[in-house]
Amino acid sequence: IGYAGISECRNLTDLTLPEGLVSIGAMAFYANDSLTALALPASVRTIGARAFSNCDKLQRMEIPEGVTEIGEHTFSWCENLTEVILPDSITSIANEAFLSCFKLESIDIPDSLTVISDSTFSQCCSLKEVTVPNGVTSIGYSAFYNCTALTSVSLPMTLEAIGDQAFGLCT
Repeated sequence: IGYAGISECRNLTDLTLPEGLVSIGAMAFYANDSLTALALPASVRTIGARAFSNCDKLQRMEIPEGVTEIGEHTFSWCENLTEVILPDSITSIANEAFLSCFKLESIDIPDSLTVISDSTFSQCCSLKEVTVPNGVTSIGYSAFYNCTALTSVSLPMTLEAIGDQAFGLCT
């Protein structure tokens, strides 16, 4: 799916993607206000920046095994997203990938990740607990900033750096 290929389809509630689809381009589904769920075929390997950004009603997303990177702002401002399932193949989650996913309650960070980028989970106000897996060496600036429901954080022995405000305003 190319750049902004299916973006701003305000009334699209259901979409079936074909097996064999390999790439979801930048802003592919940007601001599809009515989309509540989308099953990605197992053949998907890349997901571009802002691919699902501003999909206000999106509630759940399972990323297929084989995807290695989540781009910048991929799910930012998906205000009703409560669940994301990340595969063990993920090695990179870019800046602000889940910014302002206000209803995201939990996230299982895969062991394959080594860096949590800047503002990755910033303003995920419903996130209650986070276990950063062994292998992560760095948590970026504002990575979990303003996660006001956060009550439990487990950090690994492999952690070498925590950026400014990484857990700022976590009351």
